[in-house]
Parts: sequence; structure tokens; C-alpha cells
Amino acid sequence: MIKFDLHIHSIASEYKEDDNIVSQSTPENAEVLLDKLNHYNVSLFSITDHNRFNVELYTKIDEIMTSDNYRYTNVKGLVAGVEFDVRIDPNMKKCHIISIFDTKNKVENYNKIRDAIEQNKLTDPQSFYEKEDFESILKSIGLNVILIACQRSSLSNSSGKHNSLSESSSEPMEMISSGYISALEFQKPNVEGIIKNNLKEADIDSSLVMGSDCHEWSAYPMHDNSIKPITFHHSCAKILPTFKGLLMAFTSPKTRFNIGDNLNPHYIKNLSINGQTIPLANGINVIIGENGSGKSSLLTILNDDTKQSYISKIKKDNDISIQAVDGKHIRYIGQGEIVAKFSDNTLFKDDYYENVDTGEFQSFYGKFKNELYEYINSNIDTNNSIGSLKEMKLEYFEDKGKNYFINVKQFARKKNISNEHKKKRSDITEIINRVENITKDKYFKPYARELFAILENLIIIEKDILNKSNNAERLIFVKNNIISATNTYKDKVKEASSAYDNINIANNEKRHKFIESIVEAMYKKSHPKEFPAKPPKLKGQSTKTDGGFSFNCEALYNDKDVIDDFFSKMFNKDYRSRDALSKISTNNEFKDAIRQCTNIDMINELYNKNYSSFEEEMISCKRYIVDGTKTNLGNTLGEMSLAYFKFTMQNDNRDIYLIDQPEDHISNLNITRKLITYFNAIRNEKQLIIVSHNPLLVVNQDVDNVIFISKTNDKIEAKYGSLEYEDDNYSILDLIAEHMDGGTDSIKKRLKVYE
Repeated sequence: MIKFDLHIHSIASEYKEDDNIVSQSTPENAEVLLDKLNHYNVSLFSITDHNRFNVELYTKIDEIMTSDNYRYTNVKGLVAGVEFDVRIDPNMKKCHIISIFDTKNKVENYNKIRDAIEQNKLTDPQSFYEKEDFESILKSIGLNVILIACQRSSLSNSSGKHNSLSESSSEPMEMISSGYISALEFQKPNVEGIIKNNLKEADIDSSLVMGSDCHEWSAYPMHDNSIKPITFHHSCAKILPTFKGLLMAFTSPKTRFNIGDNLNPHYIKNLSINGQTIPLANGINVIIGENGSGKSSLLTILNDDTKQSYISKIKKDNDISIQAVDGKHIRYIGQGEIVAKFSDNTLFKDDYYENVDTGEFQSFYGKFKNELYEYINSNIDTNNSIGSLKEMKLEYFEDKGKNYFINVKQFARKKNISNEHKKKRSDITEIINRVENITKDKYFKPYARELFAILENLIIIEKDILNKSNNAERLIFVKNNIISATNTYKDKVKEASSAYDNINIANNEKRHKFIESIVEAMYKKSHPKEFPAKPPKLKGQSTKTDGGFSFNCEALYNDKDVIDDFFSKMFNKDYRSRDALSKISTNNEFKDAIRQCTNIDMINELYNKNYSSFEEEMISCKRYIVDGTKTNLGNTLGEMSLAYFKFTMQNDNRDIYLIDQPEDHISNLNITRKLITYFNAIRNEKQLIIVSHNPLLVVNQDVDNVIFISKTNDKIEAKYGSLEYEDDNYSILDLIAEHMDGGTDSIKKRLKVYE
């Protein structure tokens, strides 16, 4: 982080100033200013005179700063600038626009600024340039330029005499959002808050800077010696003290301005390759380079992992060494690791998720399955009963003999006798026991009265069901005894009867069965079973929270009507409706209805097998994660990758992250909107070292350090620096543009150059 001041005047502004307040701000007194800047630790500054450019002053300062005995070591950079008076819209007032030029501290570029101004020089202190004239001067200069507009009040304030952007433009927000104006300068802290709110309401990111507007250098950072000393806060940015450093800061204000120091105590400070020491930032580092240059291998070595022979060979052949860091502080995420974990469902531990209770679904649909089976079989049985009457006949016979025994006939529709109350009594008893256990739990003590009232009612219900169950048991006992006694009597009668009597008994049995078949068919026809009611929509979801996230399991049936899915799994196409199933009247039709069934004997087996397939599919669960903003992070590979990074960045207590190609399977839109946000959220708390082929993760993420890796004759070479770094040998932005697919476009989109 460095301090900078882009609003200082010199004697070149004299034509607009009174009382000679700039008379001592001359090239001869340049060291007065440098001494003050050094005292206040100002690393980068500019002399921005009113509509003037003092070449002599700039060259003088450059001479001092490049001299061998330079002693103002805190002051590291000078950028050329002019404060222009400009009227942007006709019929409005003028504003001040500070223009910072990329002169690279060369005299010929200084001369371009001076000469362009001299060709259209303002002499009247109240004069100003129209917007077209101002742009014409900038074009004539022909250097890259950053425009900073002064704003002394709210951006909605178009009145006053503040020389503010909002007083000169009817659309100040448009000027900022389009990139025409790169930053706004304020001079009072309360105004900064007002402008921030204006920008927030308009959803615009823009840099806000504070300039001293110093005229009398001996009074720096005050305007002049007549001003009562006040507390002045220099603007700070995480940049190199150059024009390009400013440009990167103004195009990425959230990651550059007023950022606190990274206090992470555990980080890899540097690595050495073939005798070259490469410093690593305690923030975000990205390793880039051509395929096969050794980026991933270098990341593995940083993880202190040389188990693979080829990694060990690369390390040895290139004399690679790293500053040792305890491995417990490092989280390594290798290339393809997320894909592998996603495939075997281990991206997040099972402990994070809670199993879905599918019992209710299985109970409802299991019951529906059984009732439907009984319904279809009942229809088949009724049809068979009616059809069988056509085949029945009874020959008349006349019994003229004397019977010595009573002939007993049994007309009983219900062959099986059961006690339906017994199970219900067991269910209610179980509920009573659970409520009694709850009353013993201290947590439920405040609800004791209500719980005991519930218990009383449950016990009353239990007693009533118990009485019904006991009566049913007595009735079953009596019925069974009657049936048993009758069968015993009939057996004895057969043993004691004469041959004639037995013939007579047999004839009576035939008549009885004939009558019973007719009664049975009539009963079945007049008492058809109802088609079973389809199950309701059922909940099948679980949620477990951890680290500000909700880990969710959701069964396929959750809150859905899945009756059509049931029919599709169970039956062939022509039988997937209530009407079609209601018309099944033979076992052959039932066989034809069931999927994959080719034999009547397989009906029951395949009916249950198909149901098992349906149930297995319906209770299968998808997993997804919801963050603290209630946003569903999704469950595709790309979405889960993002969720994994977000959760890991927020909840892992490691201090160093080594990540190989985190952009895999994530769209560029989500890289920009989400992944970069997740990484930036911890850049001042952790160290990230990333291997990437995506320029968005370099340029848009505004990384602290870029390491470009190349290989010549199996020897690794490295070039490194911040995005704005350049020297006589290379420029980091040029390396990105030349060696990353889409690098040029990413840089152009970020650096909105004037026209």
C-alpha cells in the first residue's frame, strides 16, 4: 500500500491564483516539496497546474529522483498531470478535470503536453475549455490518459460553485459508468460518504481519491500557510508508483484502494529456480505459461510433493527450492481433483448431509401398490366368479329316504377371521410411550400441562380400542369354536352314515355349493372394490447447516405428484391410467399390463420388481448447497465446483491454497461473477497460488503477482511482477496478451481507453 497525491500546484498556476501563494513553488524549490512528501510517506505524486504544464519543473524533479545521492527514498514515482477547466454540457458550469498522462518520464512526452496546451492556451482566469476543445487537446497530446473529475458535493447537485462534475454535466453517472471519467476527487471526508452513497444507489464502481490541492509547498499538505492545520488523509492504493499502477487501481478499486495489510503469518515467501529468486505475494499469485512449461509441476513442488519421479527430476534439473512451510497450513487442490470427487460424490463429506427420511413415501406408495394389486385381482376374481356360473349345472334329485343325522350347511363370506383393532391398539400404545418419554425430557418441561392433557386423551382412546380388540378376540374365539365343532360333527356324520346317507349328503353339498357360487358372484358384482386413492404429494428433504451454508438432500419425489412415474415404471404404455387398469378382468390382461411380464406365473414377481425400481428411483436424492443468502448453489459439476470453492474459502482454516486450474468446468460468466469474488474475499487473509489458463483469473481478479513460466532446453525460466510491472525486458500485461487465449480482450475490457 502506498500513499499518493495527484493534486499539487506550482508557479505555473500563477495566472489563476491571488496573493502570490505559488510564487515559491518553483523548480528551484522542488526539494522543499520532495522533503514534505518524504515526511508524509507519499510514494507517488503529480504536479497538476491549472491549464498549464511546466516541463522545466518536471525535468528538474526527474533529475533529483534519478540522481545517485537521492535522499527522499519514500518518494518513488512522479506522473505528469494537468488540472483542466472544462465545461462538459452547454449552458452549464465548468468543472475541474485532473488529467494524468503516461509520459514514462520522458522529456519528449512532456513537450507534447505543453505544446498542445500552448496551441489553445487560456489566458483569462475565468475561461474554460468546451468539451470538444478539451478532447482535441488530449488527442493532440496522443498519450494514454486517466481523467479524474473533481466532485465537492452530491452527484445529484447541479448548482453551486464547486467546479464539480455534477455542475458541468447533466449525466454525471453516465460519464463515470462509461469509463470517460476514471475517478472522482473529493476534499472533505463527509463528501466522500455522500458520493459513495450516490454511486452505490446507481450500482457503479468508481475510485474516490483525495488530493491536497497544495499551492504553497512549505505548507504541504495544506493549501497554503494561511490555512489553519487540519487532518489530511492521503489516498492509499496497492500499486506500483507508476501511471500503469494508477490505471490498474482505478480499474479495480475494490482490490486496490485502502486495502489493509495481509496479516497471514504463514505463507511461502519465495521460491528459487535455477538460481533466480522469485518472491511470492502474501495474497493472490497466478502461474501462467504455455502448455508443457511446468506450471502444474511447479505447484506440486510448492506443495512439497516430489513422490512422482518426473516431479523429482524437474526439481533437481532446475535446482528448485522453496522456503519451507509446515504442510498443515497448506491446502492443495490438484487438477482434476474436483471432477474426481464430484464423480464419486465425495466433494463434500457425507457428514455435511443428513439422510432423508423416506419412510412416509415408502409407506404411502407401498400401501397404494398393494391396494392396486388387490383391486385388480378383485376385478379378475369377480369376472371369474360370474364367468364360472356359465359352466355350472345342478341335476335335480329327490331325497325320499329317511336321514338319521342333521345336515349342517355353512354360509360364511369371510373365510379368514382377523382382529383389525389389535394393530391399532399397538400403534396408539407406542404413541403413548413416546409422549411419556417426552414428558421426562427437561426441554419439554414448560409444556408439561399440555403434554399430560394429550396423554389423558390418548389413554382414553387406547382403552376404547382395547375394549373393541377384546370383543373382537371373543368373537373370533366363538366363531372358531363353532367352525371347529361343525367340521368335527360333519366328519363324524360321514363315518357313521350309510352309503345311501353319504350319497344324500354329497347331493346336498353340491346344491349348497351351487347356491353359494351364485350368492358369491352376486355379492362381488354388487360390492366392487374402490380404485385406491393415489398418495398425496409428500416431503422428502433434509437440511443441515454448517459454516453459514445449508447442505440439502432432496428425494426425487419431494413435493411432487409422481403417480404418472409410478404408472410408467409399473405398466406398459396402454395401461398407464386409472381407466385402463380398471378394465383389467383377466390374468392374461394383467400379464399384458405389467412391464416385462410374459407369463402369468410371473405377475406377482415382476409387479413387485417394477415397484422396487420405481421406489429406488423416487427415493434417490440429489444434493445441493444453499449459502447464507439463500441462494441455491446448484448441483452440476460447474455449480458444485463453485460451491466447493466458496465453502472452502470461507471455512477452511488453512493459510495457503495451491489450486491447479480452478476455472475448469466453470463458465466465464461465473468466473467473473462468483469465483473471482470468492478468491478476492480472502486475498487479504490467505495466500493463494493458482495455475490458470484463463485471463479472467489474472486480469479481472487483479492478482498481486503474475509468474510467467517458460521452458528452453528443459530449463525453466520465470518472469514475474504485478499486473502493472514493466521494464526494458518485459511487460506483464504483454505476456498475458501474448500467451493467454483471450488475454488481449480481457485487458481491453478492463482498461477502458479514451476513444
